[in-house]
Amino acid sequence: MLASLSATEVVANQSLALEEVVVTANRAQEPWLATTRTATVVNTETIAQTQAVHINELLARVAGTWISRGNGQEHLTAVRSPVLTGAGGCGAFLMTQDNVPLRASGFCNVNELFESVSELAEAVEVLKGPGSATHGSNALHGLLQIRTPNPGAQRTTTQLEAGPHGYTRLKHLSVQAQLVVGVSATSDDGYKTDSGYGQQKLLLKHQQNFGAFEVINSLAVTNLNQETSGFVQGIGAYRDPDFKKLNPNPEAFRDVRSARLISDWQSESGKLRITPFLRWTDMRFLQHFLPGQPLEENGHSSLGLQSSAALTSNLTVGFDTEQTRAFLKQTQTGETQGSAFLVGTIPSGKHYDYDVTATIAAAFAQYDWPVSEDLLVTLGLRAERVEYDYDNRMISGRTKDDGTTCGFGGCRYNRPESRSDAFNNLSPKLGFNYAFGQHRLFGQLSKGFRAPQATELYRLQNGQNVADIDSEALDSLEVGLRGATARLSYQLTGFSMKKEGFIFQDTTRANVDNGETRHQGVEIEGRFALRG
Repeated sequence: MLASLSATEVVANQSLALEEVVVTANRAQEPWLATTRTATVVNTETIAQTQAVHINELLARVAGTWISRGNGQEHLTAVRSPVLTGAGGCGAFLMTQDNVPLRASGFCNVNELFESVSELAEAVEVLKGPGSATHGSNALHGLLQIRTPNPGAQRTTTQLEAGPHGYTRLKHLSVQAQLVVGVSATSDDGYKTDSGYGQQKLLLKHQQNFGAFEVINSLAVTNLNQETSGFVQGIGAYRDPDFKKLNPNPEAFRDVRSARLISDWQSESGKLRITPFLRWTDMRFLQHFLPGQPLEENGHSSLGLQSSAALTSNLTVGFDTEQTRAFLKQTQTGETQGSAFLVGTIPSGKHYDYDVTATIAAAFAQYDWPVSEDLLVTLGLRAERVEYDYDNRMISGRTKDDGTTCGFGGCRYNRPESRSDAFNNLSPKLGFNYAFGQHRLFGQLSKGFRAPQATELYRLQNGQNVADIDSEALDSLEVGLRGATARLSYQLTGFSMKKEGFIFQDTTRANVDNGETRHQGVEIEGRFALRG
């Protein structure tokens, strides 16, 4: 059971949420009051006031959502859920920037929000519970979107910040009639020894008219070089003013680079939208938390297309497709320390080396039925197929990389034979929004899903040669009340969710999908302007 409360006092002459829009819900601007589901927008004013060093400082303002900050720019996410970890943890949430997922389906990372340009965001949107018909795999517990500014009214801001532990940040954002240029560069020596990071981000957007289309081309590039700190150990160690700043893992690091190129084509009538995109990401980090401290290298590149067409004023259909080429390598250079069992089962050398080609194809439809002037009913359905073609580039099985056997029955790391897998999923929804004055009663019954992550299928351990798992599915019911006046906006929601086929690692280190979880709660959010 989850109960959440979020409140913000605003001292400004503004209309709060009366004219606030949500883009994430249907990949198009929609009035916040008119949505059929729980949606929260951290707006431009809040972002400017907060000047967040880490994105958890922004999302702490959203009820039912918690971003647990790790070392440097790392984080773990919870949306109507516990704080989830591992491949299954990041797979439960869809992270997007300007409607395009930060990472390909099946290749998430628990820290992937640091690949967004949140420092340059115009707004951050949170949709709680399963995604709508326009969202596919991973839109299970919720969606988080970083919305960047489009070309428009001219404005330019340049900021230089400084703080303790060698923290400095330079931000520059220039918005012109047809061009947006944003830069963020951060350096932080860290609270602990050898725990600093350097992070650079670039945002470019260009708007032009091409025939009957308005086209916005955008490029987002990020780079993170982080010296990761481990946890201090010992009872009460954190109380020691000298010991608590020590880093027991000065060798740990994380290097991440990403780039996304998006071309958003929207017809003058607004009835047709086509968005091709390219995505690339590359990551290297030392798994200092594992015996032997192996180095992981992973990355992927994607070519994708999102499309939607309004066939009538009430019916919208769309088609999405994407192909991704991904890789993962795990290599240990030194000998494992510890017990004879660990030494005997975790050898030095290469543990994993595989490629995966993933293909996604999805079709969706949404019908908005205006039952009366005050009541809107929305029906949506998405059908999606995810295919993986896995190529093992090493000797299959639980041997050392040269084919020799480990003691104690075999090596910990097990490499399955090359294979292909496919997952088909349907995601229906039924929602309503009833208006009375400046208040709305809303609700949604929906089903979300996520296909297994590639690491859950192909990064196996011990005696598991095949991960016979299927997609997770989550059924959700929510009912809420929201409203907005010139000085007050509020949102009250109750929800109940049931997740089946929950994928987890059992005591034998096998990936299985026979878990079931339930999530119920009440969320209250509000903003109040002290002066009108």
